[in-house]
Amino acid sequence: MLLKIALWAVCAAAQAETEFMKRDTSEIQTSMKAASVPVGEWVTSLNQKNYDLLCLGETHEDFFREFYGPVIQALQFNKLAIETTSDEWSNIQQAWKSTQQAKLLNANFAPILQGLEGKVPAVTVLPVEATQQQDLLETKYTIETGKSHLSRDGFIAQNIQQNMGAGEKTVALYGRHHCSKNNTGLGSVSFANFLGRSKKVLSVMIMKRRSTEKVNPLAAFLDAGVKGTKPVLVVESAKIKDEDHNFNWEIKSVLDNFDYIVVY
Repeated sequence: MLLKIALWAVCAAAQAETEFMKRDTSEIQTSMKAASVPVGEWVTSLNQKNYDLLCLGETHEDFFREFYGPVIQALQFNKLAIETTSDEWSNIQQAWKSTQQAKLLNANFAPILQGLEGKVPAVTVLPVEATQQQDLLETKYTIETGKSHLSRDGFIAQNIQQNMGAGEKTVALYGRHHCSKNNTGLGSVSFANFLGRSKKVLSVMIMKRRSTEKVNPLAAFLDAGVKGTKPVLVVESAKIKDEDHNFNWEIKSVLDNFDYIVVY
């Protein structure tokens, strides 16, 4: 009899825990969906926001550029910072004008150039890659001190900051991990740290729904109950409760580090 009671108690506890998890999961799915909007609505909201720098994170692949081309076209901003030198930027422009393949960091740059059409010269393009002088300074510093405190990432951030004007909106097309707010869970240098907290920086990350056949839990929550083609959605981290951030580490690591996550 006592054994039956004990087994009943264990089963009841397990069922209660399962029901709690289901309820908790359901609440988080609702929270994620309530914090997400279609891309068009997101761009409209960005145009109404006051920021100094909008960091559009990518990983230098064609599909990122294909996504960001129309975004660049629809955004209202003053300057676009890209990871290239002045000479390389001239070569990219020349290739584009002569209908040759225009590439940057081994990915097609044509969609971004299409997005810029009609915006230049009102929008200034900033080639912010570390200069030759900065590279020499880094080498000299390392040789003289045996340390490597100077970095390409720091020089790029410095180059962007020096070209940011008061009351202007600057957009940076930059490696997505460098757009992060901090280093938590990402293992990369935070770009925002270089700029300092005096600047209003908004950070964006694009997340593929599948990566090596694994569905990210954030995408899974958004896609729950959706049949057929999944829409591209943008999640605004600030609209999700802190306790929902802590539900899953993979979710927390992106929500804590980026203001917006594009689920593509």
